[in-house]
Amino acid sequence: RLTRTGLAVFLIGTGIATWAAQKNLHVDISQPTQERDWQFRTIQEAFEFLDGKRADSVMIAIAPGVYPRVVVPDIDFGGTTILTPYFDVDSESGAGSVIIDGGGNADAISYATGWASWMPRQWHGLVLSNAVHGATGGFFARCMAVDCDIGFQDCQLEQCVAAHNRIAGAVGCMIEQSLVTENHVLSSSEFGCLAAGVQGCELNATIVWNNTIDGVEANMVNSYSGYFGFNCTKPLLPGSGNICADPRLVNPSAGDYRLQMGSPCINTGNGGLTPWEWENWAYWSIDLGGFPRVQRGAIDIGPYEYQPTNDHQTITAPEPVE
Repeated sequence: RLTRTGLAVFLIGTGIATWAAQKNLHVDISQPTQERDWQFRTIQEAFEFLDGKRADSVMIAIAPGVYPRVVVPDIDFGGTTILTPYFDVDSESGAGSVIIDGGGNADAISYATGWASWMPRQWHGLVLSNAVHGATGGFFARCMAVDCDIGFQDCQLEQCVAAHNRIAGAVGCMIEQSLVTENHVLSSSEFGCLAAGVQGCELNATIVWNNTIDGVEANMVNSYSGYFGFNCTKPLLPGSGNICADPRLVNPSAGDYRLQMGSPCINTGNGGLTPWEWENWAYWSIDLGGFPRVQRGAIDIGPYEYQPTNDHQTITAPEPVE
């Protein structure tokens, strides 16, 4: 749990709360009441607390639990606004322990008008579920979108999974080192979609496999291999290092997205970076299961590095919030 550091100091006469360079907030839905001014029960409460306050950056650490949906407040230069130029929302216990539930009829994470166009915003280690969209905008690392209509839209994804969604896994996203699978559209005429996997996305070192419309594989449309390629998709994408071969996931229909021994994705996702660069780049130093990357001299395609002796966590669609 984060310690109480950089507490707010209000400058008399400015009308704006100015903090130290970084402010740490903590969210824990299991707490019966708010105990301190930097502790909150919901993520929404933490963002509302930020309205009108200024800091170089804010870190919001989330304790394990199931949380209701989040609407990040608007940027309105004419009135009360969130003035922090950077925020980072992070699961404090690793990927999969924090679930944001959209309630079945709303987005799990969304932004009020004007926010997503410029504000740096990062989300780490979350499961987005039971929503219209898992998220519409933002940077997501080691996150999952499951049991949504559309998993991610207009997002940047690093080491993420979009699976078991009803219309598409990802739309209009830049995707790296991720997995889009088991998204099944039951009726193309109802939703008018052309691909159940990715639509209009840039892909790098990513697996897109076994996404269907009306029972027929329909993985991607208007999508392309990005600046370093090394994807595993069907059909094969043109570009460096791309392959079209069964990635041999352990049991994706049950939520186990690890690579099996002999997967063609093992050691084939290097993307031109050296092993040192993969191991020391913040977003890729560990995989979605929390294990180190680059086990055999090269990184694997997808969000999980093959670990024959370790028990990666698996995440399936959670139950909705009551």
